[in-house]
Amino acid sequence: MEINAAAKEYGNGIITSLKKNRRMLLMMLLFAVGMIFGAASVKKADGYLSGAFSDMFSVYINSKGTQSLGVNFINSLAVNAAFMLAVFVFGLCAVGLPLICVLPVIRGVGIGMLSGYFALRGLGYCALVIYPGLIPAVFALLLACSAGINSSYEMLLSLSSAKAQRGEGSIKIYCMRFLIICILVVIAAVTDAAASRLFCKLFGF
Repeated sequence: MEINAAAKEYGNGIITSLKKNRRMLLMMLLFAVGMIFGAASVKKADGYLSGAFSDMFSVYINSKGTQSLGVNFINSLAVNAAFMLAVFVFGLCAVGLPLICVLPVIRGVGIGMLSGYFALRGLGYCALVIYPGLIPAVFALLLACSAGINSSYEMLLSLSSAKAQRGEGSIKIYCMRFLIICILVVIAAVTDAAASRLFCKLFGF
């Protein structure tokens, strides 16, 4: 009986945790769908598209390997900041929720294409150059999307009079969350630039 009670309590704890993090789980699912689609599009591309992908990624590899530490940092920061800005703005819109859900898919498609291209020829390159900065950047994006969805939903409720008007304190909390997330984005850009500087010279394609 004690074992059954403990198992039931453990199961209830997992369900409660999933409910509390359902927005984050949804963002992770959308990102995974985008990655799968991106990787599949590269593998199933015809000759013309395959050549186009090859040229595009060759330019990407060469640029990361030859650019300075500062330029790689700025480029990485600019890409991630663009996604953060889009999420932030959509989070302040009552109709921003579906638009926010599209962003993890778009990001996932791009990363999936990159991973699909290197699947058989550059796993070491991905592990040492791409993923160290990409993992915290994606985590920051998913956190931002989760916060943006919550904010957009609250905005929608306030406009529909189903909830009291949103106060300045709520918007300040939203901005503070994004400020913390942006610190993570900066860390991701520093990591990406450092990884490119240290390990790009080890690979030749």
